[in-house]
Amino acid sequence: MKAVKILLLNNVVAMLMVMMVSSATFALELNISAIDGLLNLPAGARLCALLLFGMTAFPGVLAGALLANVVYADPMSIHASVEVYSAIAEATAPLIALIMMQQFKLSNFYTSKGVFIPHVLFLCILTALLSSLSQFLIMTNIEHGMTRDLNLSEYMGSILLGDILGTLVFFSLLIFMAQAFTEHLKQTSD
Repeated sequence: MKAVKILLLNNVVAMLMVMMVSSATFALELNISAIDGLLNLPAGARLCALLLFGMTAFPGVLAGALLANVVYADPMSIHASVEVYSAIAEATAPLIALIMMQQFKLSNFYTSKGVFIPHVLFLCILTALLSSLSQFLIMTNIEHGMTRDLNLSEYMGSILLGDILGTLVFFSLLIFMAQAFTEHLKQTSD
């Protein structure tokens, strides 16, 4: 029974984490239009939730991505009909990246000294690649909703860049805050 409670708690925390970061990103992009689409911080949150809680937190990550899509999606967008597919693809990309890295024995994310940065960095890039590839597949299958003047390669490049920057910035901030918190605990215990 205790394992079920922990599993449910992990999924709820993962869902809230994805929702809160999606809310913060939406507010940030709404107020600073120059960074609209430049930082996809929810990609980092989805990946971080799976790293923290394991692959069993995927239902929470998926629920958070779908809820954020329902709350923050623009119903007047030309791609409003496929936003759900996009949210599912974005939530699934970190899971597939983690499975791929486990299969190739590259899932050494934690060491006795802390986080193993090269594997986390590669995981961020692989997640961004898989996410942008899934977005590309979705976009090529919805020809009826695409305008003729849309440059698909430029659009996909911006998605890839936003995912890479979003995951790297999210993990950089997370590692910085964890180290600062650890130092604070050391100082207060002395």
